[in-house]
This record gives sequence, C-alpha cells and structure tokens, in this order.
Amino acid sequence: QYIADVLGENWQDEYYIWDCCAGTGNLLAGLTNKYNIWASTLDKADVRVMQERIEEMGAGSNLLSSHVFQFDFLNDGFDDPKLPQSLRDILSDPAKRRRLVIYINPPYAEAGSAKTVANTGSNKTGVSNVSNIYNEYITTLGKAGRELFVQFFTRIYHEIPDAVLAEFSKLKILQAPNFSDFRNMFQAKLERLFLMPSYTFDNVKGKFPIGFYIWRTDKHCSFKEIMAQVYEGNKEPQLLTTKLITLPQGHSINEWLKTYEEKTVKTEIAAMCCVGTDFQHQNYINIATSKECIKGVGNAKGIAKFGITPNNLIPTCIYISVRHCIE
Repeated sequence: QYIADVLGENWQDEYYIWDCCAGTGNLLAGLTNKYNIWASTLDKADVRVMQERIEEMGAGSNLLSSHVFQFDFLNDGFDDPKLPQSLRDILSDPAKRRRLVIYINPPYAEAGSAKTVANTGSNKTGVSNVSNIYNEYITTLGKAGRELFVQFFTRIYHEIPDAVLAEFSKLKILQAPNFSDFRNMFQAKLERLFLMPSYTFDNVKGKFPIGFYIWRTDKHCSFKEIMAQVYEGNKEPQLLTTKLITLPQGHSINEWLKTYEEKTVKTEIAAMCCVGTDFQHQNYINIATSKECIKGVGNAKGIAKFGITPNNLIPTCIYISVRHCIE
C-alpha cells in the first residue's frame, strides 16, 4: 500500500520488481503480476525452495520459475549469465530502469555488532568487508561501509541509476554520525517512511526501530526531515502514530558533555558509560563506581567512560536524564 501511495494503484502492472536478496521469497507475498517480478538470492538452497513452491502452486504462483535465480549481488556483475536476459534488458535501458523497483529486506550484518560492543563477540570481518562493492566504494562510505545493507544501497544508487528503492533498514541510515559520508553520497529523495519495532520481525534480536523506506533515486536531494508513520506494536489499541524524523544538526550531546570532562583530576566520585548517541546504545548508558567497572563499550572512543567529579555532577545528571527520559 505504501508503494501504491507513491507510484499509483496500478504500479504492479506499470513497474518491474526485483528482490535481489530474496531469501525464500517471503517479502514478495502479496504481489500479483508474476511477469514483472524477479527474485534472486545468494544461497542456492533458497532458490530451490522458491522454485519448489512455484511448482507446487502451479498457475496460482505469483512467481515464474525462470525469474528466480542465484546471484551474489555484492560480487557478481550485471553481465553475468545467471541474470535472466529479460532483467538484463531492463538494467541496460534507462527508460525501463526508471520503472524498476528494487524491493528488499537486506541483511543487517556488519563488521561491528552489538555483541562486539558488549564484548561477547568479534567483528564479522569475513561477512561484510570483503565484497567487490565494499572494495570499490569504501572511500566514499566511511564506517557505514561495514554494513551489508549499505553496500546493497550503494550499488543500486551507482549502478542502477534512477530506479525506485523500497527497503527495510535501521534508522541510523538517516541519523547516525557514522553514516554522514554515506548520506553525502546517497542523494536520493525519501518519499515515505513507516516505522515498526524490531521484535515484530522473526529472528531479530535487540530493541530498535526498523523502517520501511521508499526512495526515488532519480530525484537528487539531501535528507533533512520526514514525518513517519509508526506502528505502536506494544500498545492497546494498536494505532498508527506519527513521528518527525530529522537529521541531527550541530553538535551531539556527547560533544557537549566532553566540555565538562576533567582529564587531570585525581578524585572521581563515580563514572558514567556514554557510548554512542543513538537509541541502539541507550541500554549501555549507566553510572558505575569507577571507570574500571564500566563494561561493554569495547573499543569505543571519545567519552565512552566519563569520570564524574564534584565539578561536573550537574552536567552528568542532565546527560543521563536526557538519554533515558525519551521512550
């Protein structure tokens, strides 16, 4: 429905659809025009699952077996014979690319994860930073390039220009400081945004918002703000609310707190964990008896461990209140 609001009620007949990280094709449920849908995935076993389902459903399937194929989107070239010729014709035609919707729920794996921050895991370097796309575009992506979904978006933006991108991802794509280089590069117009809690997804750990975004890559502009609809999954009644999502301006709250840091003081009455400035790090914000007692910040830099003294006690109280008062 969100895509129809942007592209029109007949969009499935007027546009082509490619899920380039389809898994077993769950995201494509509900689509109807099988002649305009392609599905690819990295795992050959998932391809077999989709093709077996197509065979079982027969004429009732919403996919064509010839449109389902194995393809490594972050490494294979678009001239690869694994791509159906019909899809290659769309990718090579500027007019048809404008009517191509890349419709994906990409993987959220990254080189550094929450487990790394909590000292319970190690960086997934073999997962996200060895792809051809990473190597080609890392100089323009900065730290955001460690994210697999960022690598997907980057290839789509550069190599499938003017397509529509309808995708699921975290909010840090719009707000996190580490994504500033990516935002400078990814100059697409965000048409719509819908937010939902992470626990409404299967096999997703942690508590954070996941957004469904619709981007027009043929309209070039920088993100400033958008009014998003929000699914309050844990509220009764379960209503849609709205929330203004904005690009942070000026200095962060951590930069403000840093002005009260006393590096040479010998007497600290306590210490505070201040890692990160986004909601994914809220659970780490706490006060401990000393810096040595603060756990779970890994290799975080800046003021991840902030010494509390009589001189900065009030700024400390303000900081922890602001970090925890917002639901």
